[in-house]
Amino acid sequence: MSDITPGTAHRRTVTVTSDLSPEHLAPIVVLSTPDMIRLMEETCVAAVQQLIEAELESARAAQAAAEISLDSEIGDEHTAVAEVLADLNLAKYNLEHSVVRAPSDGYVSNLQIYPGTYIRLKTPVMTFVNSEKHWMLAIIPQRGVERLQPGDDAQVAFEMYPGKLFDAEVENVVWATGESQGMPGGQIPHINQIRASRLFVVRLRLKEEDPAYPLRFGASGLAAMYSSDAADFLLVLRRIEIQSESFLNYIYNPFK
Repeated sequence: MSDITPGTAHRRTVTVTSDLSPEHLAPIVVLSTPDMIRLMEETCVAAVQQLIEAELESARAAQAAAEISLDSEIGDEHTAVAEVLADLNLAKYNLEHSVVRAPSDGYVSNLQIYPGTYIRLKTPVMTFVNSEKHWMLAIIPQRGVERLQPGDDAQVAFEMYPGKLFDAEVENVVWATGESQGMPGGQIPHINQIRASRLFVVRLRLKEEDPAYPLRFGASGLAAMYSSDAADFLLVLRRIEIQSESFLNYIYNPFK
């Protein structure tokens, strides 16, 4: 017969702190295993519920923002469409202004840039010569300007085309010179600063251009202008004179 040994009955328990306990429990309570399992399930369910509610609120906020964005318009267009169109128009504008367009028919003189050259905005980079329209300026004494009127006949002899006369007409007389311009200031101009001009400028235009004799910008020569009230014999003498001067251009004069 075996000996009877005294024993002790045990029951599994766990200590739960106040931060995991529901409000109806005391700060420190000894729970049984079933109570502990039920408490952990309630705590997990509460945490999951809070997470789901937060996600729901976030989804509702995103929905509200999407509805506002969908309903927003600029004029008669949706804001997203208007933004894309604005970007497209800006790209077109930049593309159009990346090409230098000539204001008229002509050519570029003395081009000194090449692909890859850096330039600054609104900085001149080339010289454009307009070939559609040009004019000639004749310098004559003041005594010869009095009777000239727009439309009077004229003839021009260029040094580059000996023996050739070009028919022209008077466009206008420039009734001002640079010598007559004064700079405003607080002092009376000195007598040496006041200069009188004895010459005036007359603007001429060719009646007809000859493709066999293209005009070069900067070309020089002689001009004869015939006022409408001049005597006929004076006109003949002046025509003979300028024709003779034109033939003399065949003779090279290094001292001229």
